[in-house]
Amino acid sequence: MPDQEKAGLTPRAVAPGQTRQAGPIALLRVTVSGLGIPTPIVAECPIPGPVTPQCEVIETPAAFIVTITILVPVGTERFVVVIGLDQTGAEILRGTGTVDLTHPVQGITVTLLPVQANTPPRADAGADQAVAVGTTV
Repeated sequence: MPDQEKAGLTPRAVAPGQTRQAGPIALLRVTVSGLGIPTPIVAECPIPGPVTPQCEVIETPAAFIVTITILVPVGTERFVVVIGLDQTGAEILRGTGTVDLTHPVQGITVTLLPVQANTPPRADAGADQAVAVGTTV
């Protein structure tokens, strides 16, 4: 895409304070896709830092704000996905947004929410999750 105009997209991932209960975030990953972007654009930011020209982390008592600057081709309906990963690489936070990139520098704010874990039933989970031996599920 060398001859295509690019815009500086600055996704700001905002995680309310209560999302800290989801577990410690080790990495934020931003993925941008859309028409004219043959391969999604990915940028990563380690948490809590260090601060780099591409990544800035600000923590307040109520939230933490991560600003990641990336170059994205100008165009409509740029789909932005921000995920928070823990130290094992498991996804614990997620947020999405869509933006029309029409200016050289634009921002989008994405609020991250906890991802619900899918946990297998336990043997002592109760009758609603019981499976009889020899039953095909």
